[in-house]
Amino acid sequence: MPRFPDPRATTPALTPMLAAAGVRLRAAGRDDLGFLRALHRAISAPDFVLAPWGTEARERIIREQFDLQHRHFLKAFPRGDYWIVERVEGDTVAPIGRYYLDRHGPVWHALEMSFLPNKRGFGVALLRWTKTLLAAAGGQGFDLHVAHSNARARALYLKLGFRDVDPPLDFHQRMLWLAGSADRER
Repeated sequence: MPRFPDPRATTPALTPMLAAAGVRLRAAGRDDLGFLRALHRAISAPDFVLAPWGTEARERIIREQFDLQHRHFLKAFPRGDYWIVERVEGDTVAPIGRYYLDRHGPVWHALEMSFLPNKRGFGVALLRWTKTLLAAAGGQGFDLHVAHSNARARALYLKLGFRDVDPPLDFHQRMLWLAGSADRER
């Protein structure tokens, strides 16, 4: 399995709201692959419930899907930030998700953001944080892809000022937020 790239010197400071909620980011490493596989499984397994395969075949396909996605991200975005989203609860720090972001070039790319099903609720704050970072860096915008089957997420991204760009892909729609444009949150 390919290694994650070396992290940048520091992770940018999160917003006070995220910090107050105990959320923090740290660079992903080889030791996180078990968590990342479990996260991918938790998110992907419902998509395969009706598949006509046995449990063993279904689990193998989910593992292979993660491996292929992991290799693709690292090959296509070798300078990306691959962060584990953690939450501090009392004396315990636990991983709750991942956020992969490529901050190179005038348009940044939100590659992946996902959370354990029972730990959601921080995605909007991370997207707003990304907008603030981008504006401070003088970037033009950032994009993401949303599955056609995820109408709820697409509606949320539209509300946050993202717009559909490019023709739809087979399973996803590319959406773009432009810094300093009329594409403000609604």
